Amino acid sequence: MRLAALVFVVFLSGCTGLGGDARCRDQLVERLYLGGTTTTGVVIPEADFQRFVESEITPRFPAGLTIYAASGQWRGKDQAIVREPSRVVEIVHGGSSIEEAKLEEVAAAYKSRFTQEAVLRTRSLVRACL
Repeated sequence: MRLAALVFVVFLSGCTGLGGDARCRDQLVERLYLGGTTTTGVVIPEADFQRFVESEITPRFPAGLTIYAASGQWRGKDQAIVREPSRVVEIVHGGSSIEEAKLEEVAAAYKSRFTQEAVLRTRSLVRACL
């Protein structure tokens, strides 16, 4: 049993990203879940979405982001279940109040431009290594 514990400790001490790796730091991963249709059911064209990314998201987060296509569902204010194509925007950042405000601005701009009831926003703490 002691041998297994020793092997485990040696294994952990060799992992990068645990402990003292100077390239690593605690960060937040934020995900914005953006519905792909308007409240009237019109599909948001890819070109319109790309213009939104270029005008609203990239200027606020020029260091980088990831966007992936998704398919989702949610219950709207009218209690009806809405199924729609979606996009998820993932941004890794340090968690400053400025970055938080920028994320709120992006969500508000998306709701306004594409007549959305809501933008779901999730947050996870990660250890990011570059």
